[in-house]
Amino acid sequence: MTQNMLNGLLTINKPDGISSHFAVHKVRKTIENSLKIKNFKVGHTGTLDPFADGILVLTLGDATKLTQNLQKHDKEYVAELAFGTKTSTDDSTGEILEEKDFLLDEKFISKIEKILRKYIGCSIQKPPIYSAIKVNGRKLYDYAVKNEKIEIPLRKILIYDLKILSWDSKTIKFFVKCSSGTYIRALFRDICSELGEMAYLKHLTRTKLDNFALSESLNLRDFTQNFSEEYLQKHLFPIDDLFREIPKIKLLPEDLEKFKLGNLSFLADFRRYNFSDDYFALEFKNKILAVIEYKTRYKFVYFFQSRIKKLEVKQNV
Repeated sequence: MTQNMLNGLLTINKPDGISSHFAVHKVRKTIENSLKIKNFKVGHTGTLDPFADGILVLTLGDATKLTQNLQKHDKEYVAELAFGTKTSTDDSTGEILEEKDFLLDEKFISKIEKILRKYIGCSIQKPPIYSAIKVNGRKLYDYAVKNEKIEIPLRKILIYDLKILSWDSKTIKFFVKCSSGTYIRALFRDICSELGEMAYLKHLTRTKLDNFALSESLNLRDFTQNFSEEYLQKHLFPIDDLFREIPKIKLLPEDLEKFKLGNLSFLADFRRYNFSDDYFALEFKNKILAVIEYKTRYKFVYFFQSRIKKLEVKQNV
């Protein structure tokens, strides 16, 4: 198997207790050791906190070129909130700061459901201080552990859906569908603040990232124990699957010729498409040839070289 055959996406069910970085390391080392490959590239399209489990979409080979560019995917979670306890990190990893006896009942659940409706839609969120967001070149977490004050940058988030799945006397399980950049810990921190009650995020499972579902993901231990070339090929998604939701421009035959020469003049009236995304794909006969980023100018993010070469061969036949 050549390294070119290893370009694609792999969905892993990351267990709790390990970092996303460690999961990436395990997959990379398994591939390198089993296939006798050196310096194989593996990345991911959205991290998960160590205390959380769920889907982690990994980029393999050439697909790692897209890791930083295409992380703005919608996500779905099942979050379990435990009431009556406040922690320093708003989750199960923090120090317990305060506790009290508290029992959930129907009246309280009704109160929560009313508040949840207010959080659906766009809002501004203050991320938790215990996070990997960098300010002045340092992670917020570093400021927190050293008890240093820092202004935390606010961010715009979008909550598509937020509802209660089940509850008992101490905990509530919620379903959350949200935009990229949403901190679930911060979301429930704010909800509990409005409720006037203490709670912490006891458990978090990411069930979906973009169109990739946890039900289709590989258990990390199964991957390392059952790995083979055939096993990897069977579970590898094509790179195209990362671009299912981004806007696409269909090339005309005359545009294709210009594109192959590096001439993008056919995109002069690009703004007529009114894309809200910074990225779009160039497509010819339902095959993506390139992904382009546009902010103040065009920047090629990825080329499907083999497809472009095939088109050149056909043109020369």
